Amino acid sequence: DTGTYWIGATLRGALIAAAPFKLEIAPAAAPNITSATVSSSLMRIDAAFDVATDRGAGAGTNVAGVVGCARYLAADTVSDVGSGAECVWANAKTLSIYFGKNATIRPGDFISLSTNVIKSADGNSHAASGSYVVRAPPTPTPPEARLSVPDRVGPCDGVVLDASQSRGGGGRPMEFRYSVVATATDGSAVADALGAAVSAAEVAGGGVTNPVISLESAHLEPGVSYTFTVKVTDFTGGYSTASATVAKSVYPMPISKISSGRTYTATRSHAVTIEGDVQLPSVACDAIKGTEVGDGIDYRWSIVEGPILV
Repeated sequence: DTGTYWIGATLRGALIAAAPFKLEIAPAAAPNITSATVSSSLMRIDAAFDVATDRGAGAGTNVAGVVGCARYLAADTVSDVGSGAECVWANAKTLSIYFGKNATIRPGDFISLSTNVIKSADGNSHAASGSYVVRAPPTPTPPEARLSVPDRVGPCDGVVLDASQSRGGGGRPMEFRYSVVATATDGSAVADALGAAVSAAEVAGGGVTNPVISLESAHLEPGVSYTFTVKVTDFTGGYSTASATVAKSVYPMPISKISSGRTYTATRSHAVTIEGDVQLPSVACDAIKGTEVGDGIDYRWSIVEGPILV
């Protein structure tokens, strides 16, 4: 064990000259975190130590009655990893920190250890301490952006841009940013309206962007096609984009869209459910009369590209 020892050597029963001798055994260097990396699933941070640890078992009264991540992490880090976060030893060298509700920590931030808790596996070291930067996943899994919009809308219709079916983020809110390009016009009016709608939704969401954005009919010109793009970004900076084109018709027509977006990725072993949303066009403008729109819709599904299904 560590400590101060006095050693007295004897010769024929008598202490030799200069005895006793003082021997001090100092603790070994404290374990250090060599990397604190967000997992590819975005569900946890893996804190890897340079040596095997005692997993905090020798802390004794220092953490008596302390449970959860508060046993191993400093108070500010416990708050950053979210309410109900769990800290589990994957092995003697790796502490896995599973995010809780409302976690805010992200790559570039720091995790800080509790003092006098984690030592080397034999307990013969100083306790680990300090702060360590969080790194992004070495092999990130970016989110999958999905954008659902109707192909065409009537002269009295606005458009709803729906990216709520996008996947990823590890259970944490993702950022949704929209852009637009128009044909036969510079598109500045709809771009301004789109930017204002995104900003208003972000304010209403307390700083969290909304995946669903609505544009009014007045923002869109009949006879013009608009290509909307959504960029979906997770908390590690991983992102993907999806685009879809909407044509503003001069004639009233049913508004239809595939709810899961234009592209859906699935495996052969899983059944695929395709859900459509169809509604009659609006007549709430002077461009058309109510008598020009019927009161019913007929449905027919077809495959426009790909192998025939049997």
